[in-house]
Amino acid sequence: MPETIEQQPGSPFTSEEAIVLKALARTPEKKWWGDYRFLIALFAFLLSLFTSLISAYVSHLRDVHDQQSRFTVALGALQDLNLKRVELLKQYRNTVYEGQVSELITTQVNDALHTAAELGLQLGTNASTTDLVGLATRLYDTGESATAEKLLKFALGAAKNANDESLALRALGFYTIRMGRGSTALKTGEGYFERALDLDQKYDLADHPHLVAWIRSSAQIGWAGALAPTDCAAAQKHFGKGVKILAGAPKSINFDRARAGAKQQWITGIGGVPGCRPDAGTSPLP
Repeated sequence: MPETIEQQPGSPFTSEEAIVLKALARTPEKKWWGDYRFLIALFAFLLSLFTSLISAYVSHLRDVHDQQSRFTVALGALQDLNLKRVELLKQYRNTVYEGQVSELITTQVNDALHTAAELGLQLGTNASTTDLVGLATRLYDTGESATAEKLLKFALGAAKNANDESLALRALGFYTIRMGRGSTALKTGEGYFERALDLDQKYDLADHPHLVAWIRSSAQIGWAGALAPTDCAAAQKHFGKGVKILAGAPKSINFDRARAGAKQQWITGIGGVPGCRPDAGTSPLP
């Protein structure tokens, strides 16, 4: 016979609710690991959560790959436009159309540059160090130093080896010193160059002396170029150290190119600054 309970005056429960509560009170408590229905529901939830996370991760990778493809296309378009600009300016030089052509192609180049910069900022460390440094250099040349600095910091974070990190640190050091004002910017910029000089310790390059020579000579000459407009004596000192390393480096495409660039600075001045040339104590490269 079904159990009946009369509703008590003032009770918040009906007689049916009271019966259910009484039955629950008599039911022995189960351990959660023995409740198979609970375990099945829990495992189903965890499987669903794991599947959702995998799906979100795959979608993220797909988005990154799409952005990388667009970034590559934007950089290619920028390079093509710069080549086209040289060609068109030569073609229309000293004609009535020279000014119009120059303005039109410059606008297109700037649009492509801004598109590439936006994609670079979206990608962050998912872009390559080389691409980000090259793009940042173009932005510094157009006066957009804030965006360029962000890209260079992404470039440093994206570095996968000593060469990458050297490139990013040298660019950060150069533009921080050249574009900055005061002792704080100078100290920060020189800190980047000091880090670049010590990369052989970070990456344990004891068995790669030629790579060490490349990294250190590049850092010293880059440091010299950054300081040349404001502190020629310090620039000459760093330039001399870099040249000394290059003089003892083996023949290779990279070292030969670096030596040619250093030799040119006896003509153009250190870092392209005519008033700051290598001092007499620095032996010219052969």
